[in-house]
Amino acid sequence: MNIQKETKVSYFNPETSYASFHFVHTLKKCCKECLSLDKKLVILCIGSDRVIGDCLGPLVGHKLSSLLKNSGISVYGTLKKPVHAKNLDATLKKIRASIQNPYIISLGTNSHVGFVTLGKGALHPGIGTGKNLTHVGDIFITGIVNESGINNIATLQTTHLATVVKLADFIAAGVYMSVRPSKAR
Repeated sequence: MNIQKETKVSYFNPETSYASFHFVHTLKKCCKECLSLDKKLVILCIGSDRVIGDCLGPLVGHKLSSLLKNSGISVYGTLKKPVHAKNLDATLKKIRASIQNPYIISLGTNSHVGFVTLGKGALHPGIGTGKNLTHVGDIFITGIVNESGINNIATLQTTHLATVVKLADFIAAGVYMSVRPSKAR
């Protein structure tokens, strides 16, 4: 029997009052399992640096890699070294080979323009472009950068960079506030 556990998804509008506070609080609750199971936290930011509508992951990874540089938290997927469809499986193998017992926060894009989603469970990357990629992560975070439609690839190419940057700033700040080392608090 294949029983699928339902995942609760929380939505956050970065332009509303207290959205950052609620995002940080929700992510800290999700990360408690990581700490209680003595797992190593990994942040996996998925997307391409070549398409504006798909660059949210690498942009957040770029911001977090400098903020969390000496924290012991691994960040994969940056503007310099993006994790995308062609190298996702190889990156997952690298993570599993080099990090014992990883707990992965995976980040990508979704629908509901201008919102950020957060939930427990795996991210399903590639849905926006019709790709069937490996589901990844213990916690997922998505930023909704544009409407989905018939020609999703063209839609991703015409996404407003300002929307992507706003969501990246919100997510990077929230993740940092949730996972930063205790001496920085």
